[in-house]
Amino acid sequence: MEFPKRIYTNGEVKKAKELVDKGYKHRLRAKGSPDFKQKVKQALQLVKTAGCYDFLRTYIRSITEIDGLTQLREADAAIWTNKYAVENPVDAASLFVQKANNMK
Repeated sequence: MEFPKRIYTNGEVKKAKELVDKGYKHRLRAKGSPDFKQKVKQALQLVKTAGCYDFLRTYIRSITEIDGLTQLREADAAIWTNKYAVENPVDAASLFVQKANNMK
């Protein structure tokens, strides 16, 4: 069973919940400039060290660089964030786990 690309309808929510309950994990991707991707990679390494990487992959599909405010895109299972939010890898790792927890 494939995870829905977007989660809008009740059927898509049920399908996504069913997959998550069965242990589905996303292939987490970082989208943006090379510098942004490097900083996200550093933050994800800290998430792995903390033992939260599988939890993050359960609820988040991608982390995308934008010019606006950081936000959780629940319908896309994505985090949209700016380059300033990932400057400090510790803060970025905390932000990613918090956003994943909001998806729960």
